[in-house]
Amino acid sequence: MCSIEVEGYQFFRARVPDLCNQKRDFHKKIVEEKKQELREQGYAVSDKPCVFEKGGVKGSPDITYIKDGKLALMDIKID
Repeated sequence: MCSIEVEGYQFFRARVPDLCNQKRDFHKKIVEEKKQELREQGYAVSDKPCVFEKGGVKGSPDITYIKDGKLALMDIKID
């Protein structure tokens, strides 16, 4: 993927109006593929969204699973 510099959001939306939807769909696809890969490796993967708070900051990881008996979190980034 590549990044582009734009002057403003409206200009960006006018050039590629469906880009946000495309990126969201691509992200969901990658998350589901990684969840399946973790399941195949024997990990217990949650399909429910989870919200955690640490130091007053809330976060919602893309993937929550059990690794070696402990909770593990994973975020998938696409840029």
